[in-house]
Amino acid sequence: MPIPAERRRSFLARQVATMALSHVQVDTPMAIVRASAWSNSLMRMGVHLPLFVIHDIGVMLSMTRGAGGYTIRAREAQLARIQLPPPLKPLLEQYRKLLENIAASEVTERLAGLRLRDEMVAVLLSRILGDTYNRWRDRSKSAGAEPLPLDLGILGEIDFADHFRDFDPRGLWTFAEHLVAQSMHIYTQVELIDLDTVRLLGLFKEDSASGSEALGGAIDLVDLFAALGSPEANDVANFSLDLLPSVLETRRSTGAQTFAVD
Repeated sequence: MPIPAERRRSFLARQVATMALSHVQVDTPMAIVRASAWSNSLMRMGVHLPLFVIHDIGVMLSMTRGAGGYTIRAREAQLARIQLPPPLKPLLEQYRKLLENIAASEVTERLAGLRLRDEMVAVLLSRILGDTYNRWRDRSKSAGAEPLPLDLGILGEIDFADHFRDFDPRGLWTFAEHLVAQSMHIYTQVELIDLDTVRLLGLFKEDSASGSEALGGAIDLVDLFAALGSPEANDVANFSLDLLPSVLETRRSTGAQTFAVD
């Protein structure tokens, strides 16, 4: 089910159109649905970024590279159809190099092995890209923003290049230039992620039917964001993870005992 004709100029159509610039590819069609969920969470934190960069870096934080995971390569057929201006080709090559550097980081590899829930991926994206967003001097960067649908029936069969032609791309080209200029800062933010804090926060999963919504509120996301940036939280995380095996062993060895009474 494609985007209806009456919504071809919508925020949804504009966001999926940016996916023509995506350089991270996966076999699963659910990747764009997850990227939309990350985008929605980022919007609740006041961060409004083009979907392609949310998708690309988010996938690298949540999936491994290679067989069964993701590959880094341009969507050549899509790019050919949108007729990139000549100055954009070297910019996209620099963007690809940024993604290669992020993918090569040990932090990224270890995060991908943690199987993070979507809310945590969104918070990590905010840590990595938040400054880049705030430094992006485009007054229209949040114009028309609205939650994206999490419906594979809508998102799964979209022709990105077809929708790209419906919009003036000059703002997107400016963002691509800004993104590349921020490459070193973005990579540094990845390297500064404290893995112990992420691991500890990841232990607090909800297994109930409503678990996926347990950390979905704006306050919860802000709290997670603050925790990931707090040196005190990092110290607590290190101590807690060191203590956890002893606590679990104590719980296993001290069960309730019953005695027969004659």
